[in-house]
Amino acid sequence: MKALLYWLNYLRIELRRKRAKKKGRKLRLKIGNVNSFFRTLNNEGVNYAVLRWFEEVPLTLKLEKEFSNDVDILFAVADLKKLVQIASKHPGYVSFDCYSAEGKKGSAAHGYPYYPPILAYQILNSSELYKNTFYRPSAQAYCLSLIYHVIYHKGESSGIGFNQPLTNLPNTHRNYSETLIAAASKCGLKLPNQLSLVSLSEFLRTQNFDMAFDLKTRWPLQKEITRKLARIESKTFTHQKQLSDLVCFYIRQDASQNEAIMKTTLESLKQCYGPIDVIELNDIDRERILPSVRGGNWIEHEKNQLIPPTHLVIARTRNHSDEKCSSPIPPIEIKRNVPQSIIAAFPHPQRPRVIHGSDTPEESHHHLFYGLGPNKYHSYCEGLLKCSIQRR
Repeated sequence: MKALLYWLNYLRIELRRKRAKKKGRKLRLKIGNVNSFFRTLNNEGVNYAVLRWFEEVPLTLKLEKEFSNDVDILFAVADLKKLVQIASKHPGYVSFDCYSAEGKKGSAAHGYPYYPPILAYQILNSSELYKNTFYRPSAQAYCLSLIYHVIYHKGESSGIGFNQPLTNLPNTHRNYSETLIAAASKCGLKLPNQLSLVSLSEFLRTQNFDMAFDLKTRWPLQKEITRKLARIESKTFTHQKQLSDLVCFYIRQDASQNEAIMKTTLESLKQCYGPIDVIELNDIDRERILPSVRGGNWIEHEKNQLIPPTHLVIARTRNHSDEKCSSPIPPIEIKRNVPQSIIAAFPHPQRPRVIHGSDTPEESHHHLFYGLGPNKYHSYCEGLLKCSIQRR
């Protein structure tokens, strides 16, 4: 009888997961005997973390009956099968909203990772045992992830205004301002004096934990807020109007570690743009780039394998040394075509992504800004402008 109930629960969860996959939604589990559920996750080595409101998680059968909220957990997609199997043995009524670190379909937030994968794994890798029961983020990862949650998941419904205090507070049972201040105090982070979505977003940028610019322009939640934040951030890309023909590509390690693939990639870009500038990146550059640029997410699905950028390639669609060398191919097509040509020339079961490129002039300057760093970005752009003036 137990085996039959297990399979019925398993099939029910799989059906729910397929529906979520179709809609690009999260995986929702209904769990009972929550304490045992967590204990089994721990024993089986599942890589997960409860994201917030730890003290509210119902750990007794009595509390489960009284619980009316959701438990949000982040997990490594490699452990999806284990998670579903364990959940099938713990049916109940406590809602668990489950998000994979990679944002795989069926465990995502409206088709996108709940947290960018590079940040999601910072949360998972820092996790620690809470009251010897379940894993939660470290104090600092919790604080940063909660700020991210407030800005990009909650917006002004959190009670925190866009750039000034709200006059009409929303009906919420949580005081996010007080919670953020308390969380920051516990890990030694100094928040802005006035909390607003703008000041918190700027603070996250200083901590390398903000949403990437190119994701802000696409994020399906809090659209108006994220687009405004993207416009504010784009003001730091001071040369985008003067150098609107700039195009940037990041070459990933899955290309540069193979000399033949690297050579073919660079030749493909030269054929499209003529002269290109290739800059080798160091570890400090990567620390700045990885959380700030999506880069095909940098982490390969299923494997939890980081494929970092190794080179920044800068080109111009209107080459100033030869006006005939203008590329008719949009950058978005090039970043699709180059990997396809590499796969055709160098068949590989893992289908390397090879490059990550910009789709718009704004994104090109965003890539250049984080690839070079603020100071080098300005001097590099000034150098390009001087060269253009001298050639006229």
